[in-house]
Amino acid sequence: MARTFGLDIRDAATMAMQVGIRNGGLASGLAYDVLKSSNAALASFVFGTIQNATGPLVASYFRRRPSVG
Repeated sequence: MARTFGLDIRDAATMAMQVGIRNGGLASGLAYDVLKSSNAALASFVFGTIQNATGPLVASYFRRRPSVG
């Protein structure tokens, strides 16, 4: 989506990672508050934790990569 708005690869990757990180927290909050389901909140918590752990690794990869576009 970011590329369709004219962002370069670096900005598009940054936007994708930020959206993923924020979706984990939002999903946990919605699952617990709206659905009243701790099981659904747990699933999104696990995803959010994985996203926050792997996000810096992906960021390091993109940082070392030569800029294209």
